[in-house]
Amino acid sequence: ATSRDRGHALFLAVFGSMQAIDAIMWYLESRDELTARCTGRNRAVSLAAGVVVMLEPFASLGGRMIAQRRACSWREFAAYVTVCIVLPLLSLCKGCSTCTAVSDGGHLLYWSHADAHACNGFRFFWWPAGVCVAEIPMVYRLAYLVTIAYPFVAPAGRPLGSGLIQVAVLVATWLVGAASDAHASVWCLANVAQCVTMIGDAHWFPPPPPRGAGETTCPIERARLVIHSR
Repeated sequence: ATSRDRGHALFLAVFGSMQAIDAIMWYLESRDELTARCTGRNRAVSLAAGVVVMLEPFASLGGRMIAQRRACSWREFAAYVTVCIVLPLLSLCKGCSTCTAVSDGGHLLYWSHADAHACNGFRFFWWPAGVCVAEIPMVYRLAYLVTIAYPFVAPAGRPLGSGLIQVAVLVATWLVGAASDAHASVWCLANVAQCVTMIGDAHWFPPPPPRGAGETTCPIERARLVIHSR
């Protein structure tokens, strides 16, 4: 085991929790509480999903902090808060639905239920209020990819090969999501594959043996080794 294992566990616990939320959403769909209508339970679970999504980059950053046993800089933390929390919140369309629906392709489309207001959930915060899109704008989706991937290749404390493998999985699964009509939901589902690379990480990149490993401090054992060496 390595210190990276604990960081990986934190990241997977947060990122993987979206699958539990997805399961609840499909249960609500079976009760006609998603596409057919926007209910209070739909809003509540959609809100929980939004919290998890905003926490995912921080789980990646926190995982690096655990692996390196060192806090991030205040500049990094401020950048993460701005990009991953403040800007997405400013992008919510006022008066639009905060519920989730099922896309034409059969995927969960979070925060984009076309309710009585006939508008979807997101826009760029500097655009007119009436210009809304069905998902988080692509520039933010790219920002989330970068902020989640960055800690895996940040300087020091992690073998470069280990970080590059995790980044490759993140990019590949992000592209799988981009090819669908529900990018965020499909990316979270596809990225469960990262469990494999994170479990294998300690075997592919084992920690160096501790200094003095293999040496004995027992006088009798040292004497026996000296005799055998002659």
